[in-house]
Amino acid sequence: MANNELAESEPGQFAHYTHRQHLAGNTIDGKAVRGLCGVYFVPTQDHDAMPCCPICQERLAELPS
Repeated sequence: MANNELAESEPGQFAHYTHRQHLAGNTIDGKAVRGLCGVYFVPTQDHDAMPCCPICQERLAELPS
């Protein structure tokens, strides 16, 4: 991808981890949130039906308990 180009969304590919503080309000408002892997997404799909993002899982495991 070249600079200044928008990344194309791939809905339904992975479920990403994000901060709960941003999730509820942005789901209602239809605004994008950033996952631990750095991907921006609009939380609209059922995350339980999708595989977890491997990068998000790695970064979650690195966080202190």
